[in-house]
Amino acid sequence: CPVLRSTTTLTTAAQDSEDVTTTTTKLTTSTSTSTTLRSCWYTSEPATGTAFSLPIDDDTRPFVCGSHCEDCATRDAFALCTDEQRVDGTKLSVNYALPESSLAQYETQFADRGFQSCNTDDCNKANACTGSTDWGGAAGGGGGDNATAAQESE
Repeated sequence: CPVLRSTTTLTTAAQDSEDVTTTTTKLTTSTSTSTTLRSCWYTSEPATGTAFSLPIDDDTRPFVCGSHCEDCATRDAFALCTDEQRVDGTKLSVNYALPESSLAQYETQFADRGFQSCNTDDCNKANACTGSTDWGGAAGGGGGDNATAAQESE
């Protein structure tokens, strides 16, 4: 995934008579995605693998694509998993778009679940649990006939 944040150190020197003054400034930049990011992969029903490319039509704030992996065996109260998936220990890929302003919160909240983010169209179109990009056949999120049908119906 592309780097969303970077820190650059600039060093400037100014000579005043015999004294030399050096100033170091750290600039933190954030890539604005509102004009370039137009879609993110979105799992509308992770339990069935239904997924599609979600258009982003908001030019008022930048968005990024994100994904993380939910382990149904350890998340017994989690509404995305069916009872059978909880028993089997199925892992579900959850893929979405989020406002860039929420990125730090998601990084913290889903750090233990393999959270990833990126900022190009459909860059999160991979199973967050396996890394597979085969959305037509991967089990546990991003797989099955529903994902293929949803993708083709766009």
